[in-house]
Amino acid sequence: MDLITEEVPLQYGLAPWSATAKTVVLRQATLQDVYVAVAAVEMPDDMAGAGRIAYQMAIDDAQILAQVDRIDGNEPPEVRRLAQLIHPDDMSSLRAASEVIKKKQRGESEPSPTPEPSK
Repeated sequence: MDLITEEVPLQYGLAPWSATAKTVVLRQATLQDVYVAVAAVEMPDDMAGAGRIAYQMAIDDAQILAQVDRIDGNEPPEVRRLAQLIHPDDMSSLRAASEVIKKKQRGESEPSPTPEPSK
């Protein structure tokens, strides 16, 4: 099965190497992305109130960062490193692309419309 992907242009770019990368390819989520995200985000000592919300936001973003398949054609760095490098506005673009991929997935998995009976 081919995974659904979305090419995401970055406004600010990433500089994991010597040049600033401007394009990310995001692929559809897998269960492994959840595991990678949980391992990449440290659990705060105080899980009450704002700490719990910030933790969940970090997990959600880490899941999306784990979906990064390519950065300007190169393998991406680890999720923790990506989180350090990405600009908040570019993260917003990745979130939007992740939603587009989810919509494409739902469209592919929905049953075909039933043809109307001929009259």
